[in-house]
Amino acid sequence: MSITLVAVGNGGYNLASDIKNANLFTEAKLIVCDTDNQELANNAAQADASFRLDEIREAKSNLTGLVENVISQMTDTTLICATLGGQTGSIYAPLIALASILKGKFVCSVFSMPFEFEGVRITKQAGTAKMQLITASNFAIQQNNEMLKKIGDTDIANINLLSRQLKQP
Repeated sequence: MSITLVAVGNGGYNLASDIKNANLFTEAKLIVCDTDNQELANNAAQADASFRLDEIREAKSNLTGLVENVISQMTDTTLICATLGGQTGSIYAPLIALASILKGKFVCSVFSMPFEFEGVRITKQAGTAKMQLITASNFAIQQNNEMLKKIGDTDIANINLLSRQLKQP
């Protein structure tokens, strides 16, 4: 099965890199998308394709058209990787997922939510993007950054203990 990892924004690139480095999909094609020229240049060296995304400042009638070049490079099975809360991941990850679904692709979205300290505006923007991304995907995996603070230095030897501790109020 041919798989494409689509990294949306710098945080999405970090998630996609972690997936590739874990050898989960060794033959996966990597597409990097970003609105930031410097981040795109940094991450494009490791990618099979890269795309500069325009910053969306006003309502447009056909937003899915903004990602047609990205969609044209994807295989039929796609993992969209993004961190939600910022502009690039929150706006473009749901757009890419929706445009992919409309083209008949199987879409799995892998995303992380912001830490609580990042503020109400970021958390609200991430919540909206999360619902859009879940709706526009066949399958979704969420990493909750807030839980990472509780996990700490857990290893396989004490994972059951940690699980019991997290369930307690």
